[in-house]
Amino acid sequence: MSRRNLALVGVVLAAAGIAAASRSPRQTVGAAAAGGPPPGKYACYQFGFNAQMFFNGVTVVIQPGGHYTTAGASFTGAYRFVPQGARIIYTSGKLAGLKSWYIQSAGGQAIYITFHDGKATNTAVCGRMH
Repeated sequence: MSRRNLALVGVVLAAAGIAAASRSPRQTVGAAAAGGPPPGKYACYQFGFNAQMFFNGVTVVIQPGGHYTTAGASFTGAYRFVPQGARIIYTSGKLAGLKSWYIQSAGGQAIYITFHDGKATNTAVCGRMH
């Protein structure tokens, strides 16, 4: 992730009340994150150069047992977490095939989702709701 995108992530997470880490998602994962994202709701905000905001207003709900659903959209499916690189691999559903990472820092927890819409690569940041 570029420094420019990391700066934008910081702005988005600060707006959501979560402090962003200053390094890429793959570098911020500590031992506590080795198990992957804990079950709960992650509110998503998208930024990019596309006028179509696919993830704004969507809440990803991580469920026990490697399943996810959303509020604000009708996505359901399964995922698996790969500790090396903190990767989330969506194995089914609307998110299948998208690149995603989980980060945990002193400021909070977030899931990054990147996707290509045919014009540009965009990033959604989904901060864990308390």
